[in-house]
Amino acid sequence: MSSSSDSPQGTSRSFTRWELQQQARAILALEGLEQLAGRIKATARLTDLDLLDFIPAVTPILSGDVVERPEHFAEFAHVFDRIERGEVVKVLFSGPPQFGKTTIVEHGIARAIARRPFIPVVYASYGDDVASAKSREMRDLARKLGVEIRDDADRVDDWLTPQGGGLRARSVGGAVTGQPAKILVVDDIHKNRAQAESALSRQTIYDWFTSVADARAHPNTSVIVCSTRWHDDDLIGRLSQARKPDGTPAYEYLQYSAIKDDGSPLWTRRPVEFLDEKRALNEHDWWSLWMGRPRPRGDRVFKGLRYYDKLPIRYRIGKGIDCAYSESTKSCYSAGVVLVEDVDRPGDIYVVVVLRAQLEVGPFTARLRTVDDDWPGTWHWFTSTTEKGTAQLMGQLPEEIAVDVQHERAAADKLIRAQPVAAAWNGVPEREIPGRVFVPRAAPWLKDFVDEVGAFTGARSDVSD
Repeated sequence: MSSSSDSPQGTSRSFTRWELQQQARAILALEGLEQLAGRIKATARLTDLDLLDFIPAVTPILSGDVVERPEHFAEFAHVFDRIERGEVVKVLFSGPPQFGKTTIVEHGIARAIARRPFIPVVYASYGDDVASAKSREMRDLARKLGVEIRDDADRVDDWLTPQGGGLRARSVGGAVTGQPAKILVVDDIHKNRAQAESALSRQTIYDWFTSVADARAHPNTSVIVCSTRWHDDDLIGRLSQARKPDGTPAYEYLQYSAIKDDGSPLWTRRPVEFLDEKRALNEHDWWSLWMGRPRPRGDRVFKGLRYYDKLPIRYRIGKGIDCAYSESTKSCYSAGVVLVEDVDRPGDIYVVVVLRAQLEVGPFTARLRTVDDDWPGTWHWFTSTTEKGTAQLMGQLPEEIAVDVQHERAAADKLIRAQPVAAAWNGVPEREIPGRVFVPRAAPWLKDFVDEVGAFTGARSDVSD
């Protein structure tokens, strides 16, 4: 196409291909800027919402369920609103599992970075895999809100914005390096009950928090420690006792129970019937994880008593032993218990035989063999390392006294192992749900058995083991 110079007035001017391409680019650029401006305005409108409204607006569907305003955790959600208003907070939060705590944390952090992409955030959880998975979800949320992430700093556990903010995700106990955090969140501190029951593990986590994680905080850093409770001496338990120089609490503590004081559920999506099922599984976990009120080991585990007059017509037999021997066969108290479960009412348990004697391994095994005549089956024993040989020996004794013993290395301590039975034994008295473990009205062993079980607090107990 030829170019025109001074065209007569009133005649059309022709343009080169290059000029037409430049005009098209300018129009597209203008439209792109308008679209970008629209997206920025839309994002600004979203991030201006309180977190309670922000969560369902950004994530209307989660895991196939409609997301609603988390009113049951409103005070915790407002903690993130307070941070965005410029307040420096130090908050401890405990709430039951499966109630949406993580959703609030992830959306609160993503919104903070979208509003202020220059702020550094540190997020820690009990394992690298868990911390990285949560970090990925927060990065996806941030991108959804229009946050730009640097190409050269886009690791799943460490992503940064061009303005210098972003998120570093670490495991509890891991190194936390880099510039001080503006927001520090420690989420789900303990992996499981066994870890929480370990005094060494609890001390290690506390030392990490005070010397590593909290060391990244400065006077304007907001600190949030949120978790279900496991133990009265866990990180939240210790920090809740911390005091400022003036004697006031160093941390604000928000504690939520699955069932409120008036007997209603904290969240309508987790009705009382669902919660009663959780309590029936494990009484100890119920008070710590679900109610946020962990009980110390000094509390009695088994409470109340129910009797039976006759056994069910159809039942399954289970037999357990705890023998106080090492390979040297040193004498101490050993115990054996036979239980039966009603086939027609699964979960109803009857105590039918209890042996407790201070005998050497041979004579005690012979006593067990006499029980086998009436109550056949394998004896089960949670053993320590040194007890494994004794369990094997009991099956290698002369045929007339040998018994079949299945031994298993105890992966958790006796208090943890006792919880399912304790939940069945105790029932839920305040809801008039009776226990489901029954003892005979009369038996030679009854008094000693009931006394020992009733006194069990998690320390040594032969029959409870």
